[in-house]
Amino acid sequence: MDTNYVGMVLQEVQKIKQKTSINIADDNIFSILQIEHKERFHCRFLHYLIKTHWRDFEEYFNYKFKLENENIAFSCCEYSCGSLQGCEKAVDGYVDIFFQMQSGKILAFEVKLYADDQPEQLLRYKYCLKQRFGVNPILIYLTLDGKMPSLESTSCEGCKRKRDRLCHIHQYQKLEKNDYIMLSFQEIVGWIKTLENSFVQTGNISAATGLILQYKNILEREISMQKVVSEILHT
Repeated sequence: MDTNYVGMVLQEVQKIKQKTSINIADDNIFSILQIEHKERFHCRFLHYLIKTHWRDFEEYFNYKFKLENENIAFSCCEYSCGSLQGCEKAVDGYVDIFFQMQSGKILAFEVKLYADDQPEQLLRYKYCLKQRFGVNPILIYLTLDGKMPSLESTSCEGCKRKRDRLCHIHQYQKLEKNDYIMLSFQEIVGWIKTLENSFVQTGNISAATGLILQYKNILEREISMQKVVSEILHT
């Protein structure tokens, strides 16, 4: 999804205003559109946010991704990795957020807010992107609390084939911790807060910046709710 995503959201808000008498408050646009709990919304909005504020993102997360003065050549949501030929278990896969740098580096985000890990998911994405681009992708596992991916996602026990006919992915068997980077939405909130300070200092207050701050509020509520649920489950 390109940078017109926020414009599309604002257009939908205007349509609702025209068709109804609802007074849409500044803090509930995403709720009115009924998209705040949809994972695809988070992926698309985060893609927009990173792409339009790339330098800020690159600088803030340099300690994690070791990126410096990189320029985006291509980016999208739901980048297709396809299925692995000859693998009995693999299915078509889509990287949630994809960035290719002009230098050739690849950033691939797997976003997990509400969905569970899929079998061999990160393992398949790592193999696919390395084979396709000839470089080790920076594979980012993004969750509310920065948790580790499951073994189901990062390993493969092999198929019921003869040993000489195992699918290509089986040669990896298991991703190690240095094969991916865990990132939390709490860290994303921290980054957005630095953007918020910049907006205030520069006087850059617009409908688009307003949506960004509303998005931060949504993430903070989701994070807070997860903590409450976790406390309940562990008492």
